[in-house]
Amino acid sequence: MSNPGDGAAATGQKQEQGQAAAQGQTQAQPPSGPHIQVTKSGPYQVTGHIPLDEQIIHQVHLHNEFMPGREIPQADVYSLCRCGGSHNAPFCDGTHMRNHFEGTETADMRPFADRIADTAVGHTMTLLDDDRCAYVRFCHREPGDVWQLTENDNNPENRHEAIVGVSQCVAGRLVEVDKDGNPIEKPYQPEIVILQDQPESVSGPIWVKGPIPMTSAEGKEYEVRNRMALCRCGRSDDKPFCDATHVRTEFRDSSVKAEYEQPRERPVGFAAKSEAGAA
Repeated sequence: MSNPGDGAAATGQKQEQGQAAAQGQTQAQPPSGPHIQVTKSGPYQVTGHIPLDEQIIHQVHLHNEFMPGREIPQADVYSLCRCGGSHNAPFCDGTHMRNHFEGTETADMRPFADRIADTAVGHTMTLLDDDRCAYVRFCHREPGDVWQLTENDNNPENRHEAIVGVSQCVAGRLVEVDKDGNPIEKPYQPEIVILQDQPESVSGPIWVKGPIPMTSAEGKEYEVRNRMALCRCGRSDDKPFCDATHVRTEFRDSSVKAEYEQPRERPVGFAAKSEAGAA
């Protein structure tokens, strides 16, 4: 993917415009450290100089990998589009006000431990699954999916591949724990990653990496996780989290529309949320 044509200076100006559009919807005194504020039917207000990156999902044989995307301007404070309509993606440009975006948060705010919907039990570890799927498909590895690999983790390769796949589950849907209940996962450093899904020809969610606190528009605190995927197509039924609606609706942000302009044919009855093993 090519770098933005408008340059860092113009992008910074548009960022400021988007941030101005969000005034009155964010905290009066934002935290000094890394923090995400969900604004009322507006953008994500990001503070604390959190690095911002873009990565592209691409398929290699039977599994997916990340490759670098375009360079994105960095800032101490920035606003990320949540409505899906910005002409300066991934930043907010005020489009949410013009298109009357309805961004009411509907997600279950209970901790992950209280939302576990399924488990896969292996010899040395257990896979916990809360079914909050963003359909990035890193749970599929060359030897099999992470559920199968966990159940057969007496094979060292299977165990390794399961841990790698789960650690790349951007939604945080999947967590491997040892027999004492401790997560088997390297903590990420705080970073925000804009995902582009090349195999599906769509723009993916916002991957929040590392322990970044996030506050709802109503002032409630979400559980701090090592991995979260935030909706940026504006159509998730699990706002602010991604529920893979971007795949079904073929969402393409302003930076990739030209590259992904040809619509893809989908099988009858396609529903990303129902795809087995697509965390």
